[in-house]
Amino acid sequence: EEYLRCLEVLGEIYASSKSLHYSDTMEVLLNGKKNNYFAYQFSHRNEYIIMLINFSDLEDEKFDLGMPYYGYYRLMLDTVTSKVSDDLYMTRNKKIHGKTMAMQMHVKPNQVLVFKRMRDI
Repeated sequence: EEYLRCLEVLGEIYASSKSLHYSDTMEVLLNGKKNNYFAYQFSHRNEYIIMLINFSDLEDEKFDLGMPYYGYYRLMLDTVTSKVSDDLYMTRNKKIHGKTMAMQMHVKPNQVLVFKRMRDI
């Protein structure tokens, strides 16, 4: 039941996000070589979607993802909790993954997180 809910939400995100189906660019933020974490940014005009995928059984409570833009990001989907929320995550200055800013999050085993950039700081 939770799996079907996540698929439904993912379909809604795809349908409502031009950056996923009219993507101008798709940037690989993490390639999974180090710890099986993958992260991608899809963009179209001023819309940015970040997908973080953990294909491992590792859990990282204070995982920092290098981000290409400052700003606030809304958690659109968490596949572990089937959570769809208006929670906002803010970037901060930290050099990691070849970027000058980062967003901290809790990454659980076999989890997919989808974020949408909402606005600049």
